[in-house]
Amino acid sequence: MNLIEIHADTVYGDCSVGLSGGVTSESFAGRRNAMEKKLTITVEIDGNRKDIVVRDSAGNCRHLKSVLVTGGGVEEGSLYLFGWGSCADLGWALAEGFRYASESPRSTDAFYQRVFAHLTRWIAKFHGWALEQPVDPRLLLERWEAEDAAMSAEEAYRNSTN
Repeated sequence: MNLIEIHADTVYGDCSVGLSGGVTSESFAGRRNAMEKKLTITVEIDGNRKDIVVRDSAGNCRHLKSVLVTGGGVEEGSLYLFGWGSCADLGWALAEGFRYASESPRSTDAFYQRVFAHLTRWIAKFHGWALEQPVDPRLLLERWEAEDAAMSAEEAYRNSTN
């Protein structure tokens, strides 16, 4: 069993929200208060059973199919990246996080909105699509969806003529 423990002593943003477990304003407030002091996050991975349990010192617990822990400091060039479990489930969780952040009217979720905007710009830069001006992640995703639909239609046409 692998065990990762993360200690957050400083508030860099609001704490993560468990979408599948439902978050009440009380549990969110409790987590935020815990984060302002110190939050310990423990990730337990049982590779034999493909079981991942994430617990935090605010009393939250989630059983997951995948986990990604990442952090960094661009000025120092520091990076921490750890992932485990199902890539498809992790992709879904990231997409759900993006959707949640983009649809949330709560001002406390602005941190996540900024994170996904930065992530989108970095992905675009690494693929050579970077623009000097910030790009709305939703517009970029719409463009990618349109490109995917066009490629699917082209492939369907090729398959129908074979």
